[in-house]
Parts: sequence; C-alpha cells; structure tokens
Amino acid sequence: MEDAVEKVRHHAVSNLPTSALNFGEDLVEDSGVFSNLPVDVPKTIEINGETYKITKLLGEGGFSFVFIVKNIQTGVDYALKRLLIQDSSQSVQAKKEIDVMKKLNNHENVVKLIGVKEIQNNRTNEIYILMELADSEVVGMMEERLNQRSKFSEQEILNIFFDVCKGVAHMHSQNPPMIHRDLKVENILCTNGTYKICDFGSTTTRIYTLSSRAEKQEAEEDIQKNTTLAYRAPEMADLYSGDPITEKADVWALGCVLFKLCFFKGPFEDAESSISVINAKYKIPPSPVYSQPIIDLIKSMLVPAVKDRPSVFDITEKVGKLLGKEISMPRPTQRP
Repeated sequence: MEDAVEKVRHHAVSNLPTSALNFGEDLVEDSGVFSNLPVDVPKTIEINGETYKITKLLGEGGFSFVFIVKNIQTGVDYALKRLLIQDSSQSVQAKKEIDVMKKLNNHENVVKLIGVKEIQNNRTNEIYILMELADSEVVGMMEERLNQRSKFSEQEILNIFFDVCKGVAHMHSQNPPMIHRDLKVENILCTNGTYKICDFGSTTTRIYTLSSRAEKQEAEEDIQKNTTLAYRAPEMADLYSGDPITEKADVWALGCVLFKLCFFKGPFEDAESSISVINAKYKIPPSPVYSQPIIDLIKSMLVPAVKDRPSVFDITEKVGKLLGKEISMPRPTQRP
C-alpha cells in the first residue's frame, strides 16, 4: 500500500497538469519541492485589461511554469501558465494549444481559458495563459484515499467518468474531430463538484493512415512526444497493424482511465513490453469488487481493433444510463 501511495504522490508532483490547482499550494508550502518565484517573473501582469498579482509557484517543467495569481480588482484566484518560447516550433505548439482551448471554451467539462498574453523583447518570447483555478485534482483525491486505505465508490467513479466523457465528446464533436491524445487521471480537475479535462498541448485533428514508411516514421516521433505510454492505444504501439490512428485512440485511453479510477493502477502500467497493449492482455483485479456493467464498460473500450471500439458518444450514453441519466449524444458527421 505504501508503494502505491508513493507512486500516486510522484504523479501528483511530476505530472502537474496545464491548469494549476489549490492542491499544489500545499506542495509549495510544505514539501519544499518547488522553489520560490523565479527572479525574472513580474510581480503583476495585465491581461484583457485586468491586473493579476503572481503569488505562488505551483510547478515547473521544461520551459513552462504554473503560478497562482490573484485578480487585484476582484480578489479571485486563477492559474497562470508561463511558456518560455525558445524557437518557432515551440511558438507554433503553444498557439495551437491556445486555439484548441478557445474552440472548446464553452463547455463545462473543459478547463476554462480566461485570457492570453504574449510578451516579446530582444532576449525572450513569453506566452502567458490564464485559466480557471481548480479546487482539486483527481490524482490528489486518489492519494488521499490511499492514505485512508480506501478507494472510490462506484457512484464516485461514474460521476467522475461521466464528466470526463462529456468533455471528450465535446472534442470529438468538433469539425474535424479533436483528438486529445493525453487523457489520463493526472489531467482531470474538479471545480465545485464538476470534473474537467485539461492539458491540450498534445491535441490534434490529424488522422494517421500509416500508408507509407515516411508517415509511420512521422507518427512514431509524434506519438513518443505527445502521448503517455501507459495510456497508448494498440494502433499507436504497433504502427504495422493496419489500423489508422483516429479519435478512437482516446476511447482506449478512457478505458485505461476508468480502470485506474477503479483500481488505482492502470491495466498496462506493469507491462514489460508493448505486446500486452497490442493484444489487450490485462487482468481485472479481484478487489475492490465493482458491478458487472462497469467491468463490461472497461472491456468494451480496451479492444485492440479500432473498428470494434465504441465511440465516446456511445460510452457517454452508457455511463449516463448507469447513473440514471438518459441522455442522447448527437453524433457528428463521419469523416470521409
């Protein structure tokens, strides 16, 4: 059990999502993991005519930092992501992430974008992304349960997963569909009891048909950079399977998310090779015990063949039915 606690705690610190959390404040004050504010960070920043005071550093990684900021006029706290742009490719990636957030911004299960500011001078180019500040994150909730030697109830799992599926369905309903590609428990936040997906830096609309060696090589590099191994779909692990890489890769990742919400461990985290993923070889742990419909839901998503996997719209309707919420998800126009 202690090993499991440490594993989740490691994720909470090393994989801070795009939107910072109040959970992170404890890390700043108590654990000594994060340093004080970097010396080159301004004390205040103006975005959309509002002034924000930078108060705490929540996390850093690569060329990005996440802070808590306070709106001086209203006193409301927000999350601010600072990106240090080193080259044109980073600039393109950052602006693509911002464009995705703008397009998805009207949905309750997607972390809300408040504003953006770019600062350029002779030495540096910085992009600041202002977002809502979540109350908590699911990985932090998991750590708390592990410390209590308990797990989520089935009702809690379904509530979390239902909101996540609605957020992903909003992405897949865009024209063309947006593929998140990095769905995982670390990227699920909670605000006022509503769960939201975040971190859209890996999002794409591109479909890989993998019809040529050059495309396979390009896809391999892209997958290594923009996906997480434990959530990677079989068609991403075996580029010679004949299956295209589409939004159904997100459905596989959702299966891994639901499995981890149930058992606090992913179905392929201990896999010694990609063979287990390619063949969908995993075991349902004997405890805790969940109802057969939730187990069947996991199995329906962790199917190797892309064509045999349900859509996120099918999954959302099934989860809604298990919660006693009859909903009908509109299906977008199919890709040509």
